[in-house]
Amino acid sequence: MNPSVSHGYCKKEEEFEFNKDAGLYVCSAEHIDQLIFQNSDTFKERAKERYKRYRIEAKNSEWKHRHGYEVASSSGLEGMRIQGAMAILTANVK
Repeated sequence: MNPSVSHGYCKKEEEFEFNKDAGLYVCSAEHIDQLIFQNSDTFKERAKERYKRYRIEAKNSEWKHRHGYEVASSSGLEGMRIQGAMAILTANVK
């Protein structure tokens, strides 16, 4: 196995350090900063927005792959509107 896979590219100063007094490994300051950021309101708001976007994209994918919205079955704008309406209707009935 490649050493980069088994050991990673982590530098020595980025690894956990063993604290002899406490008898356990402790995080570096960068890890502590990351944990503080993840508990902030800014991070939580961004996570909510990301989740909303994911749900929309998942629904679009469902329409496209499961309900026939991937390829137009008829020509013209009106035919595409009807196909879109049918795809949305079948997805909502489910």
